[in-house]
Amino acid sequence: MKPTVGIANASITFTLPGTPGTYYVKLFNASYILVATSGTVTSTVPTVTLNATTVSIGGTVTATVANGPGTPGDWVGLYDANGNNVAWRYLDGTQTLPAAGSANASVVFTLPTTTGAFTVRLYNAQYTWIATSQAVTTTTATVTVNTTVAVPGDTITATVANGPGTPGDWVGLYDANGNPVQWQYLDGTQTLPAVGTPNATVTFTVPHTSGTYDVRFFNASYMLVATSASVAVN
Repeated sequence: MKPTVGIANASITFTLPGTPGTYYVKLFNASYILVATSGTVTSTVPTVTLNATTVSIGGTVTATVANGPGTPGDWVGLYDANGNNVAWRYLDGTQTLPAAGSANASVVFTLPTTTGAFTVRLYNAQYTWIATSQAVTTTTATVTVNTTVAVPGDTITATVANGPGTPGDWVGLYDANGNPVQWQYLDGTQTLPAVGTPNATVTFTVPHTSGTYDVRFFNASYMLVATSASVAVN
């Protein structure tokens, strides 16, 4: 809208296009006569890259942003193959608008417990989509048991494969009503290990109560990522 009065001095903010290149600002008077031209500004190419291309369901992936706009409202989102948003974060890893922006950052996302291909998109504070990562594909984690029939006091061996590999991943023995009976981290203890592992073998002692049990595998965020076959205890 044309102002009613003019001013001799002013500051104006422009959002640069999503296309990299060299730009400058021209000042025109009311008669469209060019009266001044600024120096040039060269825009760089923002990028977002992932630290992996294959991750277990329920695992984590780190998205690294480089050469972003650097405004406080810049954000990244995890998207599925259909373009649906799964999760989002500002570049400080939170969902609270930061006081200052950053052109370079690393943000961690927990992948869903469904298999598929996912990408991370970088948006500026005006919701302009400016960069997309390569895809990361989720693989299926499994937990298997060495027997489907046991007697009280027996030992059940649970084998985890293709897990997220984070230190807080754990397995639990559950009864038919979904009640936990025993649990362990993947190193066989109840003390949080310093490092995670995607593959492990853990043993459980069969309860003295007859019934049906299974072993459930959870990631460090308590997301259920796999369930074993049932074990009948008589």
